[in-house]
Amino acid sequence: MYYCLSCCRLHPLDYSTHERIYNSGFRYIDQILYKAGICSPMSEHPNPEWRKPAC
Repeated sequence: MYYCLSCCRLHPLDYSTHERIYNSGFRYIDQILYKAGICSPMSEHPNPEWRKPAC
């Protein structure tokens, strides 16, 4: 599982080519530490300013 920085949800790690998981980013949710990542290529994000936190 990892926490997506673009859609602010937890996703299972599928080891696909479009996922990007970071070794230096983490997020605590309910006292559980999850790696941070992005679930889809940045070109697929509808909002060009996806870096602004949505959550």
